[in-house]
Amino acid sequence: MIPPPWPEDEPARLAALHALRILDTPIEERFERITRLARRIFGVPIALVSLVDTDRLWFKSHPGLAVREMPRNVSFCSHAILTPGPMIVPDAAADRRFTGHPLVAAPDGVRFYGGQPLLTSTGYRIGALCIVDTRQRTLGEPELRLLADLASIAEGELEAVSRAAHQAEIEERRQAQEDLERFFSMTPALFCILDREGRFRKVSPAWEPELGYAVSELTGSSWFDLVHPEDRRRSAGLREALRGAAGTAGFENRLRRRDGSFRRLRWSVSTSVDRGLAFATALDPAEERLAGAAAEAPPVEQILGRLRELADAQEGGTVPDLLELFLANTDASLGTLRRAAESSDLRALKRAAHKLRGSSATFGASRLAERCLKLETLGDSVLACGGLEMVCELEHEFALLKDAVRVDRHAGGGRSGGSAS
Repeated sequence: MIPPPWPEDEPARLAALHALRILDTPIEERFERITRLARRIFGVPIALVSLVDTDRLWFKSHPGLAVREMPRNVSFCSHAILTPGPMIVPDAAADRRFTGHPLVAAPDGVRFYGGQPLLTSTGYRIGALCIVDTRQRTLGEPELRLLADLASIAEGELEAVSRAAHQAEIEERRQAQEDLERFFSMTPALFCILDREGRFRKVSPAWEPELGYAVSELTGSSWFDLVHPEDRRRSAGLREALRGAAGTAGFENRLRRRDGSFRRLRWSVSTSVDRGLAFATALDPAEERLAGAAAEAPPVEQILGRLRELADAQEGGTVPDLLELFLANTDASLGTLRRAAESSDLRALKRAAHKLRGSSATFGASRLAERCLKLETLGDSVLACGGLEMVCELEHEFALLKDAVRVDRHAGGGRSGGSAS
């Protein structure tokens, strides 16, 4: 058996084949009809519409053959695409190219093969319409013309399927663009898309009242040019994300308004490295904290109540002592979490999240414990792209808690400062 050589135009041929977007698509009646006619006209048990892929022969239609694909290096059709005309093998057992071929050597194995190359509109031979028999035979000129006619019909169907797939893809992209435009025009949130250099590709209208610049002015301008000079270092996460060093980033900074003042914002950024784009949303940290405090009013009281319970359970214990212990331990744990996230050490990240979840639950910080559990139980692939952002959320939650404790201390004086007894 002689393996088929590679065509001289193989890279371009494969590109033309893959551009059709037909490989691995379902069986279709339009191709079944062609092979059904071929079997009837030529009186053969097997007729195939085959496509020669990188390392396999794949069948779009295969009546009479049980498999959907086979290795390319043992396929008849890989020989057939080497010449522009039909390839006729009257007796495969006597053809040295196929001597010892498993399909030829098998009982009632292949003897006759007739294949007409299938061409794309650009002239590349991507496969064959072929007929196979278990007995020796040959084809006369009229039969060769019939085989060529059926192959021509198959070529037309392949092009039709390809055009439909391309049209569907274009329509899908158009619809996605319309949906994006509608979303950006209607959302009250601060959304934007940045390119690899940090220029605004698209911004939501909500930016106009926030910064004082029209959408048309922001589009194409540099995000980095608006960052407060003192905040450029803390904004480096975006630059790293844009360069592909990180999939996500979370940070706070200030952006310059038209009137020269600055607007503080908290950012969450996700990047598409292949497309060279960053998708970002910004929130007002103060408004977010107020909203979080309103929704989270009970936890400070819960924590203080839990601390009093713990203080009552130990001799000489006081709420301030326990509170300072909890705050200090949480600060340290968050530092460990951030270092693990920044170094993509997923095992250390989960271990630190588990430890912080335990202490948070012990001291009654239910929201912190819930976020730690989420971080601890997510899969590694999700942690890899979102771990740092989730750590930022934990840090924000802890900052909210510390602010609430300071307010409680200031307003209550000795309320949380005396003995728990």
